[in-house]
Amino acid sequence: MKDDVSIIEIWQVLWRKKLFIIGFTLVFAILSVVIALSLPNIYRAEITVGQSEESKNGGLSGLAGQLGGLGAIAGLNLNAQQSDKGAIALEILTSRAFLSDFIEKYDILPQVMAAEEWNPVSGKLSYNTDIYNPESNEWVRDVEPPKTPKPSLWEAVNTFREDILVIEEDTETGFATISVFHPSAPVAAEWVSNLLFELNEKMRVRDVTEAEKSIAYLEEKLQTTQLANMQEVFAELIERQLQTMMLANARDEYIFETLDPAVIPEDKAKPNRPLICIVITLLGGILSVLFVLTRHYLRQS
Repeated sequence: MKDDVSIIEIWQVLWRKKLFIIGFTLVFAILSVVIALSLPNIYRAEITVGQSEESKNGGLSGLAGQLGGLGAIAGLNLNAQQSDKGAIALEILTSRAFLSDFIEKYDILPQVMAAEEWNPVSGKLSYNTDIYNPESNEWVRDVEPPKTPKPSLWEAVNTFREDILVIEEDTETGFATISVFHPSAPVAAEWVSNLLFELNEKMRVRDVTEAEKSIAYLEEKLQTTQLANMQEVFAELIERQLQTMMLANARDEYIFETLDPAVIPEDKAKPNRPLICIVITLLGGILSVLFVLTRHYLRQS
């Protein structure tokens, strides 16, 4: 009965202050609309990839297993060379060195650090002029040392990792989805395609360079050894490295092949404006109720 009285009392207090609660909640509702409309649209372009047959632990992996012991004798770790190249590639994709090179090569620092809003009608991307002046190509942001008006690659890579690049890997199928979020839909689609291209090229150069070094080392050993069986071992190992180079240069998509290419998105990925309005409005209602009840019971005490 005591609980019933308390509930009735609470209801009576809230009813007496209903205009305040409604007004307070309405203010939050209006504020939520203003906030939601002020947020720029962010588009997501994604590309689904699968590990190419040449880079999987098949094909040459059998040969690597057969020659692994012989490679150890020769001073080469073939099993390390045949480790999961797909996993290595995804780690490289998010590495600071790779992303720094990507930002510099494509000259996209302003689009990474100062992009504000994209107009789908005109196709133009606007910039935050408190950070970057696109007309004079000058960085004008006001920052404290050691930061400078022009963002460093360290800052740009951090932004790229946190706000732009997302990688989702399906461990069961081995497929991966690489996504890029950006205010400009065309930029998002272009970047995600370029990222895949540069990643495949990076891995190709890496494997070819390793194979060339191994071949040079093995050829030197082949010339210096007098044992016939060791000469056969070195010859087989050289052949394997030549096969690695051949496969690396055989196709454009060396490590990852495209299963679902990137397209320019037509719908925004975020923000979820209705959800923002609902959450902020509910927050306003809850705060108003708590304020009324707290004030009432403090006065009673």
